Amino acid sequence: MLRRRTTRRSPAALLLLPLLLAACGDDPVGPGATPPGCYAVTLGEWSGPREAANPPSVIRLTGELGDNGMSEGRTLVAGTDPADPLLYPWSWWENPEPDSLALVFTGGFVGVTAGLRSTGDDEWRGTAQAFTDVAPAVEAEASIRLRRVSCP
Repeated sequence: MLRRRTTRRSPAALLLLPLLLAACGDDPVGPGATPPGCYAVTLGEWSGPREAANPPSVIRLTGELGDNGMSEGRTLVAGTDPADPLLYPWSWWENPEPDSLALVFTGGFVGVTAGLRSTGDDEWRGTAQAFTDVAPAVEAEASIRLRRVSCP
């Protein structure tokens, strides 16, 4: 009897469901209303191997809404330095609840999500998860810190 080998797929949408639902409201930024600006990104050591690339070391949370693909209607994240580029075609941020921040960096099949909480003084801390559309969906985790900096 021949057995066909199958790869179990886990939809990345399940990981992003809370973000997708939050994006349906009238306010594209959400209740926490983090002011747009530039943030230094510090990642801890990843818990294991992953396909996803790291986000850039400095990002800009814009007030602009995306107009294509997965970022359509979402508040965009941009890179700030061509030498340290944002490697994902779709990246956005939102505040799903007060004092929280959610980031998504994705190419559709792999990426990084992050859930952060405000620690005050323009700083956010939380956990980043590298994901893929192939099970296990979450490949690795790392601590993540955002600290507000001047935009270049």
